[in-house]
Amino acid sequence: MRNPLNLPKKLYDTVVLTPDKRWERSGMTEELAVMHDDGRESIVPLFDVGIASVKHLGTRGYGDERNPEGVVHTDLFLLNDGLHRLAQTWIPHDIQAQFTATSGMAYTTMVEGYDEERAKRLAFMGIPNIQVSAEQGDRHLPCLSDLRRLGKTALLSPKISLAKSSQAETEIIAYIINELYMLPQLIEAHGDSRGGLTSIGRGVYSRLAMRDGTSRYNLTPLWLDPKAVVLHDRLPADRFHEVIEWLGKEALGSPPVIAELAVERSLLSLRGTTSINPNFLLASLIGIGPALLSGETGELVGMLPDDIRGFANGYLYDKLYDRENWQEGLRPYPNLYLNEVDKAVHANLLSLRGLHPQMARLGRLAIESREHGANLAGYNVPHIAGRDQWQFIVQKNTASAAA
Repeated sequence: MRNPLNLPKKLYDTVVLTPDKRWERSGMTEELAVMHDDGRESIVPLFDVGIASVKHLGTRGYGDERNPEGVVHTDLFLLNDGLHRLAQTWIPHDIQAQFTATSGMAYTTMVEGYDEERAKRLAFMGIPNIQVSAEQGDRHLPCLSDLRRLGKTALLSPKISLAKSSQAETEIIAYIINELYMLPQLIEAHGDSRGGLTSIGRGVYSRLAMRDGTSRYNLTPLWLDPKAVVLHDRLPADRFHEVIEWLGKEALGSPPVIAELAVERSLLSLRGTTSINPNFLLASLIGIGPALLSGETGELVGMLPDDIRGFANGYLYDKLYDRENWQEGLRPYPNLYLNEVDKAVHANLLSLRGLHPQMARLGRLAIESREHGANLAGYNVPHIAGRDQWQFIVQKNTASAAA
């Protein structure tokens, strides 16, 4: 008997397209073949997400008002796909890392709020970092101009894909690093939930070369650090009820997380995390949401460079954590560690318990970057991840992890 929470299969397949059909709808302009060391061939889709315009919205200091630790630049980007994205760039006066950290936003969240709290912590550690919003994540509150562009948002949002979002984030980050603020071209990519998935995409697109062999974006991916990763493969129509059940379970699991933040006096970090702007909500509902169910994530994982390094977190009580497929998908990458957190629901991405270990990893990465710079082979990946070499070998089930 069909579960009443499931959508009719024909309707579901129209909304939740397979990756190749979603990329076609998203306006894929060409495909780039990438060969892997094990003989695999990946086809990376490319999109016209060039920057149409940039508007600088302001600069402020952070830290002590009389003696600020650094500055934050806010810039609004309009890309060739017709959608807006907001970026915040945190630049310490005393930079202690030879890389730039980059963050994509979780589903329905903005650059302010809890992700800004992480950005601020990184900046206080001396790590320059860039936050890039999701599509139409430029304003919290609607104004008259937002209502006028609502029809355009409805028209363009079904063309959103995770691959296109990842390339767009890479395009913006490259422009900020190379054209606006001259930051280190080695990049670290992190994010939670949706932002964790686009961080994987940033690892793909930042490595791409032009047909003449030169770097497409003049960036080099150094480290990935996604948290609360969810679906790896496409969710079939007959399992859509799991999304509804997941929402209910997360609603029940969230109050203890909020209580934990209250005890730690960190509730104020959530201010500005969400938006009621109808353009942002519409883009999230009819564009980003279906893209998260489409199976693009697994395709992006398969496109990663063979020597990619990093640490990915899956939460075992998160009903949409696609455990077996994540384990298998990351197995070919000897320096990409999958950490599985017991008794954690999706809402735990807000928890400081998950943030503190990540800050420790990025702190160790900063130290190693000062020693090794662009010599990627010199980085001690197990040490950065907080794991020993044997744990990598056991997880990958291959001696190649020791290479």
